[in-house]
Amino acid sequence: MILTAACLIGLAGAAGAQDLRVRILEEELSVPVSGALVLLVDQEGRERERGVTSEGGRVHLRAPAAGSYRLRLLRIGYVAWESALTEVGGETRDIELRVPSQRVVLPDVIVVGRSLCGARSTGDAATMALWEEAQKAFGLARETVLRRRLRFRSVERVEELNKNGLVIGERAALQPSGLTSWPVRAPAVESLAAHGFVSQIEDLHVGPTWYGPDPEVLLSEFFLESHCFRTVPSDSAVPAGWVGLAFEPAPVPHKPDIRGTIWVDRESAELRRLDFAYETLPSWAEHATAGGRLDFARLPGGLWIVQRWTLRVPVPEVRRGDDRARFHGYQRTRGWIEMVLSEQGQELARFDP
Repeated sequence: MILTAACLIGLAGAAGAQDLRVRILEEELSVPVSGALVLLVDQEGRERERGVTSEGGRVHLRAPAAGSYRLRLLRIGYVAWESALTEVGGETRDIELRVPSQRVVLPDVIVVGRSLCGARSTGDAATMALWEEAQKAFGLARETVLRRRLRFRSVERVEELNKNGLVIGERAALQPSGLTSWPVRAPAVESLAAHGFVSQIEDLHVGPTWYGPDPEVLLSEFFLESHCFRTVPSDSAVPAGWVGLAFEPAPVPHKPDIRGTIWVDRESAELRRLDFAYETLPSWAEHATAGGRLDFARLPGGLWIVQRWTLRVPVPEVRRGDDRARFHGYQRTRGWIEMVLSEQGQELARFDP
């Protein structure tokens, strides 16, 4: 069965869940589209299923019930495409889509843009162009983690730093091959909304616990609505071809939050890096700095991972007979993935230390 970019044909069927075996080809060259997010969206616009196309351009989706759905295609560097609304029944169907390949043109940011908060940021074309490309990569990385498609061999080093940031001790360990994961984690969005990115912030025995931006948070409406965004040009700290989308907490009741910059390669529209820093530190560390960095890499077939990561947080000191905490120094965790393997153990990628 051939389905064109104009419509989907002949998907009406019996009631109940339905498996869709989809193959996606470029309309102009008839080559498979790999590493693309394919979303199954109902007639109310709600996402019901998603998957990532293989190197052969194939993806398997399941509609939860009979009804009307669209297929939405998200490719890094290309304009999003969506099929016409179609009725889905209960039979397994093989579907071939031929889709156009219209490149995304990212803004050439020369000066810092206006800061727009929450829903207002969706009205700025430059801001949304960068945000949408970053979200595609976050979505692909999320699928990589959730579906456990990959294994990796990584190294992680934990360093003790003094108040001036100088290393005074360290330990390192080569991690055995394990399932794909995200190096920083966040609680449920509801908890973030109530308590922020640092929990037990003044607890010297249990906490603080430092949370970071994981895919669930970065893809959430909460993150978009609770932060302000502005476009920024590259500086001396990043390559000249990158453009940045800076974010900071919206002016809401004060709680631990993060600000930072999402860096995207302007030519390819690929996500390169996410820098973030914490706001509202513990009272004993009010003059300290804390934050992290995530470096992204694209794998063969179009999947995405965090290839390098750094997190630096302040550490308290409590002296005997004195309940007051003092700023002792920092703990810095640095890690990187050396090798990526398929589920069957085949080497897919190798990275320099």
